[in-house]
Amino acid sequence: MKLKLAVSLCAVLVLVSTSFAQSPISSSKHYRNSGLGNATGRQGSATLTGRVLLNKDGSANVELTTGIFDTTAVQPGAFAKVQFKPLAPSGDALFAQNFQPAATAGGYYGFTSALLHHLQQIQLQANIINIDKNRTDVVTVVDTAKLRPDLAVTKLDFPATAMINGPVNIVAVISELNHDAGATTSVVLQIDGNNVDTTNNVYVDAGGVVSVAFTHVFTSTGGHTIQVNLTNVVPGDYDTSNNSASGSISITDQNNLTVSGEFYDYSNNWSEGFDFKYTYLGGVIYDQTDTSFSVNAYQYVDARAYGYHLPQVQLPVSFSVTESMDGVVELTSKGSLSGYSNQGYTYVSGSIDSGFVYFYQWPGYTASYFERNAGDVTYFSAGYQCIWGMATGPDLGAGPTCQPQDYYSWNTSSQASYGTRIALGSAYQITLNFTGSDGVQYAGKGVATLNTQTTGYTYNYPNNNACPGNPYVQNQGSWVYTYCDTYSDTQTYTFVGIGPAVTP
Repeated sequence: MKLKLAVSLCAVLVLVSTSFAQSPISSSKHYRNSGLGNATGRQGSATLTGRVLLNKDGSANVELTTGIFDTTAVQPGAFAKVQFKPLAPSGDALFAQNFQPAATAGGYYGFTSALLHHLQQIQLQANIINIDKNRTDVVTVVDTAKLRPDLAVTKLDFPATAMINGPVNIVAVISELNHDAGATTSVVLQIDGNNVDTTNNVYVDAGGVVSVAFTHVFTSTGGHTIQVNLTNVVPGDYDTSNNSASGSISITDQNNLTVSGEFYDYSNNWSEGFDFKYTYLGGVIYDQTDTSFSVNAYQYVDARAYGYHLPQVQLPVSFSVTESMDGVVELTSKGSLSGYSNQGYTYVSGSIDSGFVYFYQWPGYTASYFERNAGDVTYFSAGYQCIWGMATGPDLGAGPTCQPQDYYSWNTSSQASYGTRIALGSAYQITLNFTGSDGVQYAGKGVATLNTQTTGYTYNYPNNNACPGNPYVQNQGSWVYTYCDTYSDTQTYTFVGIGPAVTP
């Protein structure tokens, strides 16, 4: 059978039942919390939470609350006094600063310090009033200075070419690069500069990786620009320069495209080396040199097989997806997609242990493909849920009965960190087989050699490349704080385009 990457949506699709092996979970529940966390303590009825986040420019935001962070609501009680004590590795206080917050500030107080470094411990003490009647509660906590979370769009995937009026899956991979704290964001899909879809409450754990799935239908031929943007990052982003990614897609009405797909393996090696010295009245209080190192890695697979078909395939459709490396089978998934057809239109999808499978057909055409998404979980946009049947209502988003929610689903049934991965070799192969109950089969196989590319950067704060020989000096009278912080980020990409099509 000659396979072509071609799908034409000639009429309104009829939604069929969808079966998800990994049930969608409300985004209000974080899939994992493995960061350093915030310091908490209490006395009487008063509670105190402290948070110290380091910014890219080397400054630190020190925050205290009697309630919760990152809300516009007024927190209970008020701070009568706040004391700030950075600690040496021995646990001794280097110095103390006292603050007198305004009584109208309520139960939140924050300030900026230029005298802190990564992983340093800080003692925060607060005198809290207006919670326990006629009493001042004194609460002390010790927090660790954390790098502010850095969310980045590290991958944006969609086919290079697709058919007009057909659904196009678009997947953005979001990574947290600093490994100290997680963050929540909204991910906005733009087509030709216009906002068309949004995924809200996307949480990425410290050092974590997640995927965000969109589906869009293009109604005009020619070139189009696809872009995703991270917005409203909470508790604020370390580096906003990596919060978007974009690319181009060609939309056609000609059915002459080939099997396509992509295998993508990514690893990010991030290290930090720092040298800090405190002196008081000319004497060295402590001098510390240290390094930290972290890695995150993931794989992404998108394989598509499209072709003519006569006659119309009969449901249910059984499928098998096999991934091999250097001729050795690494992953095999099998299953069945059930639904119904109406006047020749079929539209079904489902999830399996290692990814998501899709099968849809119209008079004259069949499309089948497989996605193994990167990271721990996949978040689903409003448009994706409506089109692929995860939302309430049978109208594919055309009317008010389609009510998408903030959902995610685990990418593996084992809930493995960073999702499914297979060992790299020199040649990757994927085979897709979809067979109707009438025995009609549609299949595609792609084999290609892997290619590796490495990029990276080294950043020295605060004096760029002169930092090791010209450290930053912060003079606070009797105290002198000298430091240099060096960040190294090396990213390795191994990738391959799948094709050309051959008969399995």
